[in-house]
Parts: sequence; C-alpha cells; structure tokens
Amino acid sequence: MGIAKFAIDGMHCNGCVRSVSEVLSALPGVIPRSVEVGSAEVDYDPAVASSIGIAAALSKAGYPARSRIAPLPVSTLAKKAGSGGCGCCG
Repeated sequence: MGIAKFAIDGMHCNGCVRSVSEVLSALPGVIPRSVEVGSAEVDYDPAVASSIGIAAALSKAGYPARSRIAPLPVSTLAKKAGSGGCGCCG
C-alpha cells in the first residue's frame, strides 16, 4: 500500500468532506485515511490506483486536487472555509 496526501480546493463544509470521502471510497484500491476541509490522506494500492488518478477523480467531482508536499498555510484554509463557494453552503 502507498500513502498519498492531497491539497483540495473547493471544500468549504462538512458536506464537502462527505462528498470527497464518497468519491475516494468509490475508487478501486483507495481507502481514505482522513478527509478534512482542504485536504485528504489515503492509502492506495499502486497496482490499482495512482496519486494522479486519485487527483483526477477528485477534480472531475468538482474538487480540484494536487499532491501535497507541504501543508497549505492556515490563513489559506480559513479563507477558503469562509468563502461559501461550494454547493453545500453557498
């Protein structure tokens, strides 16, 4: 198993967290470890899934994602959380 971390845009509330969790859970070979507003960490089977494919699935679902090397600044997450731009809260 591999571990992948993602920074995810477009997440603003717990509804977004649920949606992203559902997308991740539906992907073959992917097991979500943690999903929070702005980020996710997953276990994945490299023989079945890739971090690029996981990011593409999230982006297709309306949550643009990229591999996370360094955490997003707290100010960025707070700004995103308060913008109300998702379908759930805004």
